[in-house]
Amino acid sequence: MNNWIHDNNKENTARPGSILSLIPKGIGILYLGVDDSLIQGNLVENHGYVGIAIADYCAVTDGFENFNCAADADISIEFLYDQTSNRNRVESNVLVNNAGNPPPPPFGLFAADLSLLTVPWDVTALGIPIPPFPPQDAEDLTPFHGNCYENNDPDDASFFSLFYLILAMDPSLPDPPPLPWQPPTCD
Repeated sequence: MNNWIHDNNKENTARPGSILSLIPKGIGILYLGVDDSLIQGNLVENHGYVGIAIADYCAVTDGFENFNCAADADISIEFLYDQTSNRNRVESNVLVNNAGNPPPPPFGLFAADLSLLTVPWDVTALGIPIPPFPPQDAEDLTPFHGNCYENNDPDDASFFSLFYLILAMDPSLPDPPPLPWQPPTCD
């Protein structure tokens, strides 16, 4: 709360092969599998990729061989229950000059001031190839898991939703809302 988070554009120097080595440069704030948190009152600026991102662990590791939830037989049901990001609030942040120098695809597709990389548990009903793990609560069945955004500046900060992208990519699924996408609001 009330931080100045800026210019996180240095090359990733994590140990090669570790999960941290897969994180692209240029991210201001990343919440991965976090629940019930508040990101509030921050100045988030000059990140080449994403200002503030909230993500489900399994949604973003799906394509990585060593960290894929669907392929890892050692992952416990408890972990699968807990890997979603639920009920986080992003409020009253100022977002300036983010997403101007994203990494190449697939990561570059998610570039925005605000990125929400969540999908519902019940994604196989939509034809999305992520295994149908049992939901922990009703919010796990919603594409946004109760994550919401309120009073961020500018009002038209760019927003990316993984769920809307999935809908847009598959003509057999319902159409996403028209661009520009708007973040889910808080109650």
